[in-house]
Amino acid sequence: MSHDRSLARPRLFLLAHPVFAQQPAPKSDFDCKRLPGGNAPLPRIAQLKTPLAVRSLELIYFNKRLADLSPADFDELAKAYPMCNERTDPNAAATIQAFRTVVETAQRNRRETGDWIEAIKAEAKRLPATREGVIRITTMWYEMEMKTPDLMPADSRGLAEFLAGRMNELYAKAPVSRAGEALQPTVRPPASITGGVAPTVVPPRSP
Repeated sequence: MSHDRSLARPRLFLLAHPVFAQQPAPKSDFDCKRLPGGNAPLPRIAQLKTPLAVRSLELIYFNKRLADLSPADFDELAKAYPMCNERTDPNAAATIQAFRTVVETAQRNRRETGDWIEAIKAEAKRLPATREGVIRITTMWYEMEMKTPDLMPADSRGLAEFLAGRMNELYAKAPVSRAGEALQPTVRPPASITGGVAPTVVPPRSP
């Protein structure tokens, strides 16, 4: 009796590799139409080599003033901006990081000028109604004008209104002369300073 040797041959079973369904790439919930959400030229700001003027914090991005962008906003933009600009900006991640650095530096400078404003107001309140006091309040006005690029428009207007009011008080209380010495300063604030807010100076009263 002959045997079919083919039946005795061991059979090899090739196990197929498990088939994994291709997972779709996770989609972001961020709507790229939210960018830029304002008028701030983000790429230009990111390329700045000199500090951003504090007044420029009035510009809008992400539907907020740059002054109001929070760390959470910047964290969200760090994810959204590269995704929304991958075709137009191959260095989008570096761009948004540079933008954050520039804006946060300007925000810090604004906080420092806020401290300066409070110090100026405190000093102005203490000034006496004397020639020295009148001269000092006038000098403060010019200091404010020189510092205007470092002030937000609203901050600048608020300080101008405060100094104008205080100047009027000092002029009204200070006598015209003392032992023949004129008390009026030789300089007066021009009307064009800081958005047109200028002190309405009351003539000094007679002794």
